[in-house]
Amino acid sequence: MHRRKLSPHESIEARLVFGASIAYDRVVIIEEVSWPNWAGRIGSWLSRAEAPKNNAVALWNKLYFPKRLHTGNLSDPVGSLNDMAWLIHELTHVWQYQHFGLAYLPQVLWAHIRNGSETYNYGFEPGLKKAYARGEQLENFNREQQGEIARHYYYRLKEGKDVSAWRPFIAEFQSRRSSTAM
Repeated sequence: MHRRKLSPHESIEARLVFGASIAYDRVVIIEEVSWPNWAGRIGSWLSRAEAPKNNAVALWNKLYFPKRLHTGNLSDPVGSLNDMAWLIHELTHVWQYQHFGLAYLPQVLWAHIRNGSETYNYGFEPGLKKAYARGEQLENFNREQQGEIARHYYYRLKEGKDVSAWRPFIAEFQSRRSSTAM
């Protein structure tokens, strides 16, 4: 097990998505722990979905990963981008905790039970465009979909792709200031 804070690189990259809306100094990453994969298998069974190969769990300001993240590995830019995008998804749950308290956790669990294999599906770019046209906001997506919106925004931003469909929702992440209570 390896316990650490966010690296300076990770904090800089996370700010591309969340701005100053997370108290980054409170985030703790615990790597090389196996129980998140067990939680993923149980969650998959409950939601009738395929079990993930690697599953992370966010509890409060702590992020548990089954492997060591390589977010700044210049010799493996694809793996580094994948790990950083995974971290962005999990930091979404930290953002949820810091802004909404413990309510985020049962909401995440309920989304898995209710939506099954569709838990993470927000409709990608067409879904975001339709949601925005209907006047929907970030809160209209479940907690896991919010994480995927953040993850995909980060991927596309780093790949130089169009992020215009994601921007209104990312702006909602960025517009909140981090809570000093959490």
